Amino acid sequence: MHSLMPAGKGKLVTYARRCISVLKHLSFTQRLLYCRRKQGRKVLYHSFFGKPHRINGCVFSTRNLILFFAGATMTQDIQPFTPKQEKIGSWIIKKVGRWQATVYELTGGRLWNTFLGGPVAVLTVVGRKSGQVRKVPLLFLKQGDDVVMTASKGGMSKLPVWYYNVAAADTVDIQVAADKKTYRMREASAEEETKLWPLLENMYPDYKEYRQRTEGVRHIPVLIFSPV
Repeated sequence: MHSLMPAGKGKLVTYARRCISVLKHLSFTQRLLYCRRKQGRKVLYHSFFGKPHRINGCVFSTRNLILFFAGATMTQDIQPFTPKQEKIGSWIIKKVGRWQATVYELTGGRLWNTFLGGPVAVLTVVGRKSGQVRKVPLLFLKQGDDVVMTASKGGMSKLPVWYYNVAAADTVDIQVAADKKTYRMREASAEEETKLWPLLENMYPDYKEYRQRTEGVRHIPVLIFSPV
């Protein structure tokens, strides 16, 4: 297995190229093992929480991280994820999301409070089947006292599990930075979605890709949380 020289500040693109040169030669299992090492954890951190960069014409982003681990090639073409890619992507989102929610809460939202440049809040909801408390870091948009989120799941073909939990719950808790409040959710109307999507895409441009990827497959709900 190749080794990497540590990258200094301001050299993330060079560092990412080195990481890619290693990952593209590894099998899926080797890639998972690689990310257990210090260098690999840096790749995951910058991919999920750092500012996106273009490398060889492609964005070093969550989508391309999933493609790498699935043994595919990075591409600018927007194609639906394969079942294998969705399985791997769901696993990555679940694992890293759990770490982010923990760090976010422990630090009062001072650390891991963004996702590829977009602001993140932690949603807490009780599982509709398990009855256990679930915590999910999600991108959000503030509209007055309301908090707006989407059930996008990175543009995958199925709704995220947390969406069904929120739909079944009377109220949920949302932590924005150190401020945690109780909210009640409703789904945005078609008219509201028309107004909110441009704002959401301005906040997090990858939403455009998510919507293109799910076009004709499923609808991405826009959720409006109002304080109780």
